[in-house]
Amino acid sequence: MNNGLLKKQLLAFLAVNTTECFRDIEVWLKLKEVISKNFVNAAFIRSLHVGCSYGNEVYSFQQLTKNLAPEIETYSLGIDKDLKAIQKAKSKNIDFNNDLDLEIRLKQLGIADKPLQINSDFLADDISTLQHHGKFDFLFIRNLLIIL
Repeated sequence: MNNGLLKKQLLAFLAVNTTECFRDIEVWLKLKEVISKNFVNAAFIRSLHVGCSYGNEVYSFQQLTKNLAPEIETYSLGIDKDLKAIQKAKSKNIDFNNDLDLEIRLKQLGIADKPLQINSDFLADDISTLQHHGKFDFLFIRNLLIIL
């Protein structure tokens, strides 16, 4: 087998060809624990989502933090090189009807509402511009690592 084919097969195996809110529930349960223990007295939480696609991860993070501590100001920056994906993320038009397991994940996390109200920006850019956006408390880079 040649290296190009092997790399393509490995990428197909590692990549998730879907985007959904609260994907990989175990990660979100751990994140809920971390926020509950370490950020209860925070005034502000900032998150960066590299390779954010349609913004589902951004919406998920915002909804999780708002449910855990509604008094904490949150801000998320989603960045992706795909302009069409960023335009969809900016539209805040996430189709929840195609995600049959979302209600189950929300219940596991103790979240009553679907992720709709967020304080975020979305940029069609690459990570070389990030120095202009300040510091972040949480970095979501899973999608970047999948691409690499």
